[in-house]
Amino acid sequence: MTIAPGATVVEGSRALEILDEETRNIALNSRIEYAPHAFVWMSTAHSSRLGHLIETEGLERPLDDLPPWKPEHVCIYPMVWTNPVTGEKSLQVHGQGAFKLYLKNAPDAEEKVVDDLKKVRAFMNKIMRPALEPENIYAHRHEEQDVILWYNRALWHSITEFPKSYGPRIMHQCNVAASDHPSG
Repeated sequence: MTIAPGATVVEGSRALEILDEETRNIALNSRIEYAPHAFVWMSTAHSSRLGHLIETEGLERPLDDLPPWKPEHVCIYPMVWTNPVTGEKSLQVHGQGAFKLYLKNAPDAEEKVVDDLKKVRAFMNKIMRPALEPENIYAHRHEEQDVILWYNRALWHSITEFPKSYGPRIMHQCNVAASDHPSG
């Protein structure tokens, strides 16, 4: 798939919909723990070719080398987030920062903890990769003066390469902080 530099998005509800039933049930009932200071933790590692994961090379920063953090502040979220207004469910996982998984295939099933990064990433690939096909990706062709907004709890988003040969690119980012955490 050839696309212009810019932003790409995948609809989380579509990502959930296309999973096979067994995998969808696991996603619907499971949680994901992200690394503390995830962007710092992964800053020395390499992204996978598709950009949805970090390669398992042992290049992440050791937890002891991260800025101070407390276990109770580490983010653990459901893999599927529910829109509080519409009730729509979206697979909303961030594969690069994934650190540990709490897997269940039903609400009352026993939880299996996966903390081996190679296994964590293999599972993340299993649930994310089906959505990373051209028919599921919207690639925005940026033009000067564009303003792009998206619902951060239902869309996956990433950038594509912007080569230096294209000249300077100026972007401004504005975030609206949430007053709550996502719910399943």
